[in-house]
Amino acid sequence: MSRFSRSGLARGVAVLSLAGPSSLLLYHLASGVAAGGAGEGLVPPTLRETLGAAVGSQPYSLTRLFLLKRAMDRVDESYVDPSRVSWDDMYDAALNQVERRVPEALFRREPKGSVLHVTIGSFVTSVGVGEIKTKGQFMQETARVAALLQTHLSDEVPFPEVEYALINGALSTLDPHSILLEPEDSREMEVENSGEFGGLGITIVMREGRLTVEYPLEETPAWKAGVQPDDRIVRINGESTLNMDINEAVSRLRGKVGDPVTVTIERDGWKEPKDFVIIRDKIKMNPVIGELLAGGVGYVRINNFHAVVSADLATLLDQLRVKNNNQELRGLVLDLRGNPGGYLHQAIEVSDMFLSSGTIVSTVERFNRRVDSKSATSAGTEANYPMVVLVNTNSASASEIVAGALRNNGRAAVVGERTFGKGSVQNLYPNNEDDSQLKLTVARYLTPGDQSIQSVGVPPDVLLEQSIVETHTDKETNKTDPVVTLFWRERLTREADLDHHLGDALPPADAPVYAVRTLNHLDVEENTRRDRRDLSKDNEVQLCRELILAAPPKANRAELLAAAGKVVTTTQRAQSDEIKAAFQSFGIDWTAGISPPSPSSP
Repeated sequence: MSRFSRSGLARGVAVLSLAGPSSLLLYHLASGVAAGGAGEGLVPPTLRETLGAAVGSQPYSLTRLFLLKRAMDRVDESYVDPSRVSWDDMYDAALNQVERRVPEALFRREPKGSVLHVTIGSFVTSVGVGEIKTKGQFMQETARVAALLQTHLSDEVPFPEVEYALINGALSTLDPHSILLEPEDSREMEVENSGEFGGLGITIVMREGRLTVEYPLEETPAWKAGVQPDDRIVRINGESTLNMDINEAVSRLRGKVGDPVTVTIERDGWKEPKDFVIIRDKIKMNPVIGELLAGGVGYVRINNFHAVVSADLATLLDQLRVKNNNQELRGLVLDLRGNPGGYLHQAIEVSDMFLSSGTIVSTVERFNRRVDSKSATSAGTEANYPMVVLVNTNSASASEIVAGALRNNGRAAVVGERTFGKGSVQNLYPNNEDDSQLKLTVARYLTPGDQSIQSVGVPPDVLLEQSIVETHTDKETNKTDPVVTLFWRERLTREADLDHHLGDALPPADAPVYAVRTLNHLDVEENTRRDRRDLSKDNEVQLCRELILAAPPKANRAELLAAAGKVVTTTQRAQSDEIKAAFQSFGIDWTAGISPPSPSSP
């Protein structure tokens, strides 16, 4: 990768996939876009140094700005809220983003003035720039700057990256989810949303500059070959990984199903590294997982609404019924914690599985024009067993559509935290020249009852307020300190905290019916894997199971909540005792004091 910083998606961990902020969206597929499949064609090509490689022999010219023009045309035609489009602000932000990515470039526009000072390496000039009020003016003034950049930037700078910076700078003024996905990020998103790819089945991280296996997924080629957690990958097909970043490693480990890849592994206790020849196979991305809980209650976890979630869910529910002695489930816990979203049509199909009638979601485009409303159908609806949807602050977008549809139609109770609050829809527009994609906010969605969750979220019926009272040892310094907070997750980032978020002048979300303060532990998430979670130790799942068992066999949301009082009271008492005991370990008496007498009346 070049020394120029990329504005793409941050990755600290790669599951041979993309698991970053790009998922925090709900999107339609524009014409010509399709989710990728597994197997052949999934190895990302090398990032083209120029778009000319894609369009023929014509060399890339920064001054043409055809990707920028195409993106701005889409903004002008389709952006959800035209009142937010300020061409003058977009111009300033575009230049600012170029500064961030290209150290040679520096721009200073005089406040409320008409002069732009430009520095590109040793070249310095000033140009007149008035207030930019139209798309045409924006393109004209940006093209003038692009001409200066093309003439005076050093040969090291890839011109396509400059254009990407201009586009993403301009889009950043609109909302947090409108962005140009650069070629590498675009291909990664397609793989993630396809639900599967050809690969080995390992999660890799970078530790102390070394490519390290976090863990192999069970029953995958890497797992069967004997790859273990903490193995260090020192070569891939004979090439050293010493200067290889995670993205490049991922691209080399993926490939056509059936093709071999030689991975050289270094392991503690070995005298020298060993070669593993592993045959690539189809790897499921973010699989729908679940198990049968005590009492015949089903548990299903959906980590991402990829292209085949509804089909995977239907298969899993059938498997759970078989495990339940071929009988119908007593109820279902649908776990959407941490699910950042995905395809709109998959959220609709999953909701429809549990609803026989009623609106699932409505879509409103620019100028508040209602363009679509999806309703449930009676065909193939699941049995009317009690149902709880488990959510947290990181449940977003498609997750919120499902939670809102089931809650507002009275099908399921919602347990957990108020959700993220992303109520907008993005279209994906492909750029075939370089494999990039424009992701543009084109609509808002409304849950049943025309309720918007934008910047508000879906409120839980049973609010779980998590507290931490324990000692924690820092892994790097080995220093142990007490960690005490009764409001551990109160300040997590939601949609309303993001810069330029789409606001909604709506009343606050409904208050919860019940609130339970629970004692959590810092190592719970650190020591559990999304594909292998010990549900017997997951207090939130167990509470949902108890709520279902306390409800009548065919309880709807209202009936389940009406029967929940005793379970909630018992849980509150148990959790209160645990919190008191935790404080007692620090020598703090957390028991309730004696209430003072009421002041006497005069």
